[in-house]
Amino acid sequence: MAQGRRRLGEVPGLIGRAWPEVARPVYEFLRKIWDSEADGIPAGFNAEVPTQVEAGAAASAGTENSGWAAADHQHAIATTTASGLEPDSTNAEGSSAYLSRADHAHDMSKVMADVMSKVSLGF
Repeated sequence: MAQGRRRLGEVPGLIGRAWPEVARPVYEFLRKIWDSEADGIPAGFNAEVPTQVEAGAAASAGTENSGWAAADHQHAIATTTASGLEPDSTNAEGSSAYLSRADHAHDMSKVMADVMSKVSLGF
């Protein structure tokens, strides 16, 4: 992916022009550069699509040379269906890169069928 840069306008042409004619455009161009750096925001905008958020991924502040992210940027969140429950399973964090949703569900039909069959058989 290409990296975009915040447009500061065209550099004023100087060749063959008198100073009084270019002084104001040069001042305005330099002012834009100064303002973009003086407020702590690097002049470049990073047009890369943000990375997907995965469980266990390491955090990184990034580098200034990478440019700045737009305020409305979004990260994709890796989600998938809930895993099944087995009657002899134990709690575990897991190792998947996917994150579960707060309203995820497990299919309990097999587990409940096993439990009910054991209850009816007296186990």
